[in-house]
Amino acid sequence: MVTTDHLMIDRRILLEARTLIEAGYEVRLLAGFECQEPADYVVDGLHIHRYTYDWSDRRIDRFLGPLSFGSQRLHKLLGRIGRRVLSSLTGFSGFDYYVLEKILGFDFDILHCHDFPLLKVAVAAVKRRPARLVYDAHELYHAQSQLPPAIQQRYRRLEKRLIGIPDLVITVNPYIADIMARDYGIKKPAVILNATHVEPVPARDRLRAMTGIAPADRIVMYQGWMSPERGIEQLVRCAASFPPGIRLVLVGYGTFEAELKAISRAQGTDDGRVVFLGPLPNSDLAELTPFADIGAIPYHGVDLNNYYCSPNKLFEFIAAGVPFVCNDLPFLRSVAGQYECGVTVDFADPSTAARTITAILSDPARLDEFRSAARLASHTLNWNVEGGKLLVLYSLL
Repeated sequence: MVTTDHLMIDRRILLEARTLIEAGYEVRLLAGFECQEPADYVVDGLHIHRYTYDWSDRRIDRFLGPLSFGSQRLHKLLGRIGRRVLSSLTGFSGFDYYVLEKILGFDFDILHCHDFPLLKVAVAAVKRRPARLVYDAHELYHAQSQLPPAIQQRYRRLEKRLIGIPDLVITVNPYIADIMARDYGIKKPAVILNATHVEPVPARDRLRAMTGIAPADRIVMYQGWMSPERGIEQLVRCAASFPPGIRLVLVGYGTFEAELKAISRAQGTDDGRVVFLGPLPNSDLAELTPFADIGAIPYHGVDLNNYYCSPNKLFEFIAAGVPFVCNDLPFLRSVAGQYECGVTVDFADPSTAARTITAILSDPARLDEFRSAARLASHTLNWNVEGGKLLVLYSLL
């Protein structure tokens, strides 16, 4: 398996790897090529390799290395020009070549490529060493609003050109599968949802112990990466309209966290109505989530990738028996409607969204119905089901 994840490895990747290991596959995960420090270690039978790329190009270095120009500045200039020319001629950057070398350093029968950034390298690897290729598209990568339009178009063209080469294409929900099939003229990709394991509810409420929130108070929880395009700003603004006894707890990290804290201070909700817990390991998070009363998924349709999202946190809330509130996005709406364990709101109108959340949390009978529906949904939307699908797909390779 290969992924660019260099900060925290996506839960989906780890679950897929462990499922395959339990079924008898030997799995190595090349996870991140821009890590602060290289590392090799084993977790639950999974061999993980982390790398540190120095932004050189070994192809140019091999050519220029033996030569002497009498000027370090000239040497660097020629190296920079050489890298650009070689990347333009071959379509392969120094980074691509570095990753390819690392992949080809191992023997493999199946190469499982996680997400678009390494698809080109993975295709090159199986051309050099015959093996089955699995492409696991975690999102509509090219449709992210933070990418300039020209880059979006280039990525879409490249994915369309390469998508027919893998032996198996997987994605995260049926909406994205339909888009990929229509846009690229391919067979509809298989769907493996971002589900997780259902664990027993811990006996001790660590969430309230860590936050100091009273047992009688209700908790609205957000968990995950904090970035502007996820709508978290509107969620924090909702807290200004919460009545006493309703708290917002945010678990996660990201560069946007500082701005969210500034918003909370400006509106006076840093008095305990909004609590930032910071990042936590997945194992710790799973022990806290069941004690939230409602999970918040404020993603909004800033781009097609977010519009058709099916984030990890959705399934983490369901696995914990926690109902959720979300914006009216296709996949989230479909889960809320089919399983009756969620409600759509308009987070762009924070005060109205806050009233809807408050109404649910103020009605114990209604809240219990939502919780029961979430627990029932977890019987279907869990990793035992999705992991089984993965093993069937692998058996057909």
